[in-house]
Amino acid sequence: MIRINANRSKVWVILLSVLIHFMVDASVFHSIETLNNPTVKRSKGWGTVLCNCVDYKIYTKKVRYSTARYNCADDGGVLAYIPDNATHNVINSNIRGTAAEISKGYWIGLNDIDVKFQYLWETGDKLVKGCDFTNWGRGAPNHKTSKTGAIQSCVQIRPGDGYKWDDDYCHAKKPYVCMFNVCSENQENCSACMGI
Repeated sequence: MIRINANRSKVWVILLSVLIHFMVDASVFHSIETLNNPTVKRSKGWGTVLCNCVDYKIYTKKVRYSTARYNCADDGGVLAYIPDNATHNVINSNIRGTAAEISKGYWIGLNDIDVKFQYLWETGDKLVKGCDFTNWGRGAPNHKTSKTGAIQSCVQIRPGDGYKWDDDYCHAKKPYVCMFNVCSENQENCSACMGI
């Protein structure tokens, strides 16, 4: 367990370094108004999630997983990493407030595109079965294969299924949830939390 936490700390340090680099040039970041995409942004008063080191933003425009991944990175973040039930509940409560809530699912940053049944978060963290938080729906993941040979490898949160996780075809278009490092706003708490 210590090794997993050390690896996560390294990933967060790398992510923090990249984000600080982008923060130097404010033009890299797009404001909510310039995204041309209806969004709901987490308010600073949401509560303690990952020691207030990260923020989540819900994008209601439906896109493929690869496009969601690109859009999050373009805005300075990654598709959402959900390490615990508290974080999951915060994201779900904000999905409930969107016009796209009736959507069949929202992309989060978990997939097994590279190796079947070896799920990785977009942060680089491996999902360790039996150790890490999960919220799979009944029968999920199931890796259904389409008639064209596509395999369900990307993970979504499904509001219609009690906000459970489910695998789906990565080419399906869905709204998505991005995660952003906000340590610059709360450096003291983030440093202690992230071990940096």
